[in-house]
Amino acid sequence: MKQAEDVSVALLESCLIKSIRRSLVEDTLHWATRLRKAGGVNIIWRRLFICLSEDIGPRNHNLPPVIRSLYENYLVLNGDFGKTS
Repeated sequence: MKQAEDVSVALLESCLIKSIRRSLVEDTLHWATRLRKAGGVNIIWRRLFICLSEDIGPRNHNLPPVIRSLYENYLVLNGDFGKTS
């Protein structure tokens, strides 16, 4: 497992999830930044989609297409759009 400043990626992911669910915007940005620096960009997107479907989507039907669009823009900007694994 990768380490970022002696903190495991799993712990960074856990902190990110907790800060999102507690609506702690500054903390969420902090943990997302640390996770990104540790190479966890895909983890961030995966957790956003999970949180969106479990917590946010049922209350805000306009947000899922916005997040999906942002994700697709991210893929285009990184040259990953349309690639298959």
